[in-house]
Amino acid sequence: MVNEVEVIVLRCPNCGALIKREKNKCEYCGAELILTSGGSFSFRFQSVCPSCGNINEKSSWFCVNCKKILTTDIDMLKELQKKEFLMRLKIKYSIPFWMMEKLEDDEFVYHVFSSRIKGEDEFYVVTDKRIMKRYEEVPLGEALSVSKPKFGSSFEVSTLDKDIVFEFDNALDCELFRANVKAAIENHDLKKKDIRVLLSQLQLGQEEKFKKIAMEKEMRFIDDLLKKLLDRYMSIYGNHRLAERKIKSLMKEGLSREKAIRKLAIKEDLIE
Repeated sequence: MVNEVEVIVLRCPNCGALIKREKNKCEYCGAELILTSGGSFSFRFQSVCPSCGNINEKSSWFCVNCKKILTTDIDMLKELQKKEFLMRLKIKYSIPFWMMEKLEDDEFVYHVFSSRIKGEDEFYVVTDKRIMKRYEEVPLGEALSVSKPKFGSSFEVSTLDKDIVFEFDNALDCELFRANVKAAIENHDLKKKDIRVLLSQLQLGQEEKFKKIAMEKEMRFIDDLLKKLLDRYMSIYGNHRLAERKIKSLMKEGLSREKAIRKLAIKEDLIE
């Protein structure tokens, strides 16, 4: 029987990204890799960054230490950065609002998993600051160890005062989340940033465009929530003025209109 977890436990030795065993090029930093007899990846060739002296794989698109751009294909790098930015947006809107409220503005989300496990809705998140399981959470600095997968579909994170069990439907989801937890803890301990953070920080002249996209996405999301709220109150009470009054009442508590709409939508079970 083939062990499913082996296909995704490997990491790029250049940038630390998770890579499937059958890949020989990192999709995040461009490094060309060789699978060694020991079952890990190594550089195909080495080169020295002309800016900081860091050793990178020769085909790297940018230095993983100082972020100096090493490729001449800037359009490709822009597309890669845009793809990662859009993925960040998708992840942001996949996390329940009550969970997002706990996260800091600059907090990087490594991975999100949601599913119905043993008849209950489960939601797991790992960031560069914490690991969250529904209403439980632990700072990365308090995570002591990550167990091996048990029966291919669960693992434990040992903390200073308890063990948190993460359960999954299959080995693939289990190992993907587990690998991200291990990467987050390792990067935290070494005070390193994930390669996806470095990619987003490359100065490629797309910052204003990304801000506009994010703002438009948020406006569409809030407009959609407001429409659902107004429709809900119209169907129940025959008018939507009560919804507007409740939104204004929440704003008097210090919330912005956007956050007031989100909070009312949660109370009405329109979103989590």
